[in-house]
Amino acid sequence: PPYVLLLIRTFLTLEGIAGRVDPDFNIYEMAMPWAVRRSLSPATKDGIATLRSTLLTKDNKIQWNRFVEMVEEATKPPPQEETATTKMENTTNSVTTANAIDQEDTISSNTQEDAKPSSTESAKKAAMNDAVVTLLGSPEGVVLRTLLNDLDSTDLVSRLLSKEGKSLRHQAVVALTAWSSGKRRKKREIAAAANNNDEAETANRRPVSKESAELRERQMKWTNKVKAILIRKHLKQQIQGGPLALIKLFYLTLRVVLGVIHHTFLNKLRRFKLKLFARKQDSSSSHPTEATAASL
Repeated sequence: PPYVLLLIRTFLTLEGIAGRVDPDFNIYEMAMPWAVRRSLSPATKDGIATLRSTLLTKDNKIQWNRFVEMVEEATKPPPQEETATTKMENTTNSVTTANAIDQEDTISSNTQEDAKPSSTESAKKAAMNDAVVTLLGSPEGVVLRTLLNDLDSTDLVSRLLSKEGKSLRHQAVVALTAWSSGKRRKKREIAAAANNNDEAETANRRPVSKESAELRERQMKWTNKVKAILIRKHLKQQIQGGPLALIKLFYLTLRVVLGVIHHTFLNKLRRFKLKLFARKQDSSSSHPTEATAASL
């Protein structure tokens, strides 16, 4: 249809304009959260029935297989392309450089962890927060709120404790660890910016109008209120489920918390090893220079 061509043309025009400011800007990635928001907030009866049957059964239990597929698809890392040269190097050096590869993998993973998020990544997170996270507190989120309110959380806890729920528990631990480390990093950045008055960091931030910031704040307040209501409702449901349901909930919470502590400890240990490796590299690179100076 003609309107599809106009829409594609509009997307390309906007991406070209934004590309002058940020070469890594991808309008399709930025628009994806809003497409997800639209799919989670249907307006027709048929759309509401389809969404409900996709997520819940007739007795309000989670559609487990579909739920697992959705989570795995959402958390799947993007495929990395490998050139022919890289393949040859990996094949020929797979045995002789195993230790070096392990060290490089450790360095790259920790460097990405410790690096500050780019402007594009920050914009993606902001778009996901505006589009999906705030949906619970918006008028369009009434369908999603109803689904979460009707969900049989007792059955969900039991499934998360099963063998089939191991991958989801792991994803929850990884997400909570990243969220916790992100909050700590953000506090450090705010404190450093306040102490150093970092004008460069402020200049790299994407501009946000005062009205947009106020609207986001109001949306987050309503979202937090809805979250609190849903948590209280499902806690009552667990209490009504009897002692066994409470024991399962406590055991699941304990496993997730211990997993977060374990992952946080491993991340700190990797950073410590990275610092030691960097110091050894600095010291080894300085010794030849000293020896050369002494010979001269």
